[in-house]
Amino acid sequence: MDRATDCALKLLARRVCVVIGLVACITNVGCARMRSFNPGTPLMLGAAAPFGRTKPASPGNDLYAQEVGRGVSHSRTLLAQDRARTQARNRGNGGRLSGSDDPSALAETPPLQVALHPPETIKAGEIDASREPLPALGATEVATGATEIVTQPSDPATASLEPKPAPEPTELATIVSAAQARLETITSYQVLMKRRERVGETLGPAEEVLLSVRRTPRAIRLEWPDGPSKGREVLFSANDDAGLMHVKMPDSIVPVPPMSLAVDNPMVLRNSRHPITEAGFETILTDLQKNIAQVEAGDASAGKMSYAGLENPGQLEQPSHKIQRVTPTGENWVVYIDPTSKLPVMVEGLAANGDLLERYLFGPVTVDLESLAAANAFDPGQRWGQAPSGLLSRLARVGGGKAPAETQAQ
Repeated sequence: MDRATDCALKLLARRVCVVIGLVACITNVGCARMRSFNPGTPLMLGAAAPFGRTKPASPGNDLYAQEVGRGVSHSRTLLAQDRARTQARNRGNGGRLSGSDDPSALAETPPLQVALHPPETIKAGEIDASREPLPALGATEVATGATEIVTQPSDPATASLEPKPAPEPTELATIVSAAQARLETITSYQVLMKRRERVGETLGPAEEVLLSVRRTPRAIRLEWPDGPSKGREVLFSANDDAGLMHVKMPDSIVPVPPMSLAVDNPMVLRNSRHPITEAGFETILTDLQKNIAQVEAGDASAGKMSYAGLENPGQLEQPSHKIQRVTPTGENWVVYIDPTSKLPVMVEGLAANGDLLERYLFGPVTVDLESLAAANAFDPGQRWGQAPSGLLSRLARVGGGKAPAETQAQ
């Protein structure tokens, strides 16, 4: 009897368990009549999300989708609040919009909305080729901003305030190279120059000297047509094996015979800052080219050079190219090159304290003279004749000088 009762109870318990299991399964499958048994909130940590009342479970009963769906209304609320704050801030700025200057553009722009879709399951290794890749974050804004910067016209006021670049040494090189090219086309030239030099602490008087130059073989002749030194003449020729200069003194009551002196003789440099070998345009242009090359190479020993454009200091026939150079010691040198003849017309040097060191002013140039091509153009014996002998000839040898006839005999 007890065994029969015990078996009946076990069978009843099994049936009750089966019925409960069937009810639970039917509820999870989603039977409409059993929906009331299913709780509205899934039993997960997401049930505590502060997004208000949870929507009923979707047919798939995807708990993640349910929790994401709850944030849609909250996101819309946050976006609306942000739009309201932006509009209030724009009104507080006096109507100045941070974006477009057209007020209607803000009104026509629809509010930003975010639509969250349920997640889609993609199998491992599967790629949806129909979808285009999303642009990188901020790429659109950066590209748009760059386009606006390029296409936006520059402000004329800002452009006018930009400093103009200083003339480069290559501009100076172009002017000097053109002058050198012009000089290379000349076989000989003659020019009347006005010069004044400071030798030591003494500033000498201004004087006019007629300069005649034969370029190949190089020969130089200096003549004093007027003034206290009228009649004086100095000759130098590179063909002279002794490398001497020949000097004919000006006319005087007591005639002084011509002398032959070394180009660096102290008697010569006592009255001039330069030896006769440096006379002419060749030295001026060579020094300019050397200084320009040093400046371009960054050599500080050349000082600073600049091109000041066309200018007439007052002594020239027309405005000429002005080239300035300031040495490391503070000396200021200026060379003017005529734009028509392309030859130097003036050279001036000032000390750091403003004192005049030297000034050479060149007049009109006569080129390719037949008289300078003659054999006797730079020959002291043919120009001056034989030097007198005797006491005066011996006096002419004082200080290393020799009479031209004696020099030629040697």
